[in-house]
Amino acid sequence: MDRGRVLAATGALPLALVVIFAGLAQALPESILWVNGVKHLLLAGARLLPLLWFPWALWALRQGAWRPALVGATLAFVGGGLPPVDEVEGPGLVVVSANVQAFIENEPALEAALATFNADVLVTIEKRGQQVAGMRRVADNYDRPMPRTSHGLAVYCRDGVDCDAEITGELGAKGCTQPMALARVNQGALCLVGIHVPPPVPLCATGARPYIQHIVEAVEDGRLTSDLGPCRAGDPALIMGDLNAVRGSDPHKALLAQGLSDPLLWRGIWATTWPSGGRWPNLPLLQIDHALVGDLTVEGVRVHRVPDSDHKALRLRVRPG
Repeated sequence: MDRGRVLAATGALPLALVVIFAGLAQALPESILWVNGVKHLLLAGARLLPLLWFPWALWALRQGAWRPALVGATLAFVGGGLPPVDEVEGPGLVVVSANVQAFIENEPALEAALATFNADVLVTIEKRGQQVAGMRRVADNYDRPMPRTSHGLAVYCRDGVDCDAEITGELGAKGCTQPMALARVNQGALCLVGIHVPPPVPLCATGARPYIQHIVEAVEDGRLTSDLGPCRAGDPALIMGDLNAVRGSDPHKALLAQGLSDPLLWRGIWATTWPSGGRWPNLPLLQIDHALVGDLTVEGVRVHRVPDSDHKALRLRVRPG
């Protein structure tokens, strides 16, 4: 086989693998515990495989095929996702969600880092840290009995921001539950739903479905169809937090079907959030933390590391659409 055919055959391999991984993932059911875990890994892998064009481009360049090498490098760059170049400072509401990792100490470092986000509204997922400079804690479930400390949720609002919030009880299938944070910012009537969806493994594959259903039943065309905690029917919805599911999974698709958009859709590797340390390897390959936006205009969105947490935080700036 001549060099041109070898280059063409090997250059097509990343695309072929993307199709195989994505196709196989869609064929796997999410109702079977470990099959669900494999499905999530396949979906995540399909979004990382375009990076294989980088080593292929280097190899092609060594073969003297600089034009195919340039094409391969371009495909890897585009397939890897768009780097964060949008603006997250300026007018509008800055909203942050952060899974802070309940099983680590060092609260002062966490609280100092959260203060640097300059958020108008902050949702912390899991229980660690209890005060943020310049903000007041509006709601939490810290005084309630919780199955584990990781079921903690709290909502903070910046001093001067008029907001109401509450933390729901445990939602989901028996033995696979998590609470939900509901916050209404009265300026602009924004409804923030802070989520911590039950993970697909190692305990349950179906816990996400009834949890997500609470949101699906209350949101249509990006707005609430009924009152939800302090939020009111007609409020534009913003769903943020730990979805414990990757893009393309059933929970993600169910939320998109309610008129919500994903501002990190084309970010690829720049949107990966887990694992990011906190007793886990510091190698974020999966995007399981998401922001899903209703009838709002997103001015900018970024992911940020959080001290000693295994998740990255999401920070975005929105304004009424």
